[in-house]
Amino acid sequence: MLMRHVGKFLEKSLYCGSVWKRWGQRQVYSKYRYTGLSYQQARSTVRYKMAENNNGVDPAFHHKAWTICHDYLGPPWKEVPEKEFIIETLPGGLSNYLYVCTVPDKYVVKGVPRKVLMRIYGEILSDVPTVIQDSVIYSILSEKKMAPQMRGIFDGGRLEEFKESRTLNTSDLSNPTLSAIIGRKMARLHKLEMPLCKEPKWLTDHLKSYLSNILNNISFKEEPKSKQLKKLLSYNLEAELQFILRLIEDTHSPVVFCHNDMQEGNILVDDQDGATPTDDRVTVIDYEYSAYNYRGFDFANHFCEWAMDYCSVNTPVWPYFSVDTTAWPSRKQQLHFIDAYLAESGEVSADREAILQEVERFALVSHYWWGLWAIAQAYMSHISFGFLEYAQARFDWYFQMKKNLTCNRKHAGL
Repeated sequence: MLMRHVGKFLEKSLYCGSVWKRWGQRQVYSKYRYTGLSYQQARSTVRYKMAENNNGVDPAFHHKAWTICHDYLGPPWKEVPEKEFIIETLPGGLSNYLYVCTVPDKYVVKGVPRKVLMRIYGEILSDVPTVIQDSVIYSILSEKKMAPQMRGIFDGGRLEEFKESRTLNTSDLSNPTLSAIIGRKMARLHKLEMPLCKEPKWLTDHLKSYLSNILNNISFKEEPKSKQLKKLLSYNLEAELQFILRLIEDTHSPVVFCHNDMQEGNILVDDQDGATPTDDRVTVIDYEYSAYNYRGFDFANHFCEWAMDYCSVNTPVWPYFSVDTTAWPSRKQQLHFIDAYLAESGEVSADREAILQEVERFALVSHYWWGLWAIAQAYMSHISFGFLEYAQARFDWYFQMKKNLTCNRKHAGL
């Protein structure tokens, strides 16, 4: 039943793709081809350029967003005239472009949400297989109430329930109450059976693909970016990939359905009334990187995020992030999270020391993964963020952790 609904969503999205393709399509896309972008990159560039003047919104983007909400959402959205339709940028997305669409007060219908989230897929996530898999995953999680409700899928993005809550701040991750909740949320996710490839190919395939693209296709005309890339390439990333692959192979870590990006910006909490957070007030979002992967990656990746601050309040200027490696969770803090995870998963007798070893090793994998990702994003994305600076920060921490790696040095090739 669910897959039939997903199929209908995707079928309709192909039909409604004309909504986006009427932006000027080939004439407009060709405007960007001189930059060396692929057709897919050019299409995503156009999508962003049409929306980047948001608040005031570019009229063409405003019209297309209004049309999609009109076509997909029914009353009261069908009654809202285009000139009264409200759309605002939602900051903070590093992979996708996010907008909040709102029904004006006078059209509000009791029991019908007046806001929806519009997600436009970013350049790095816009290939068809990725979009289809993401749509299937999100539909299943939405039905299980583990993600906001799916409201519609269209060519280039989707509509989601907008939750009146806030994303966590980096400092929230070390809050013992929230940390235990996140541990339980991760355990519930890991227990799911999803209709995806159960082999952990996602991680290694993307590592190889990203590196190949970086070495063969990515360059920058701007001198500062060219120097930054040259420094990153001086690290002999091919040799480091071989080290990472050996490290993965030599580490025992169960393969489960992972989020792969459980950072503070992908976790919502409803605490506006000042109440202590509970499990039902916390929602994990943004599953676009989800796949079957090693459990240790999800643990370590989350712990790395304790040190990464993307909050615009704290980092309002370029490169729009900061790193504090001393914020890496202590052994006690890691075990607090892990114990909550194990209690939820029913693995109370699990070897906690072995799990800590998973964390230590997969932290390096996380740094290497997001370092490559950031280089690719610097080339493809039009989101205002210091991607090359971020890549440098992740590789700096990677080499720092690699020097201090305590487990199985000889076998890992150190």
